[in-house]
Amino acid sequence: MTYRLRQFNLKSVVKRGKFFEIRFTNPRTQKREYYKLGITHDEVKRNLPEFNRMYAGLKRQVFSYRITVSQGIQSWLEQKRTELSNKKTVVRYEEIMDNFVEFLRDKFPTLEYMDELAQKHFEEFKEYRKNIKGKKEKTINFELDMLSNLFRRLIDRDYLNRKMGRKMGPFLFLIVGITLIEKWDRFYFRKMGPFRKMGPFLFFIGG
Repeated sequence: MTYRLRQFNLKSVVKRGKFFEIRFTNPRTQKREYYKLGITHDEVKRNLPEFNRMYAGLKRQVFSYRITVSQGIQSWLEQKRTELSNKKTVVRYEEIMDNFVEFLRDKFPTLEYMDELAQKHFEEFKEYRKNIKGKKEKTINFELDMLSNLFRRLIDRDYLNRKMGRKMGPFLFLIVGITLIEKWDRFYFRKMGPFRKMGPFLFFIGG
């Protein structure tokens, strides 16, 4: 599997005190860190390629294995715990992920890796929550929205190849209660950047 490795440029450089630095997320620890490039502009230009090589090395260490469903979920939950101050919201997200894992264990016990998931799993998850667990449409749509967020975050952080977006189909972006097709070119199509190639079928219209 080929992964996209980010290259930092001069626009990423900030000055803190007397040093020019780059703020980045360490791929291994998921913590924000600063890397000192130097005091002068010449030092920055000279040291920036070395930083990019170092960062690429960290990324390749992360990508030395396929990310499991459990690892992907735990990475996403750790992000949420850091971002959100409302503990009840975090607990709700944990419950949603537990529901999804329960579904996979019940219906797809041999599925292990995130890149094995496809649109059909989310279609069946929706039916599972509705028909077997008796959950309301509003609850199910919220759960699907969080699973969509999980995949977008993993793709944005390069834990999953961006080609996964095509494989996930409509369930990568969940927009509930509107008619998207007629609004696609006017708004969404221009906003999605690297996802433009996926067309309107990238989105799931809930309900």
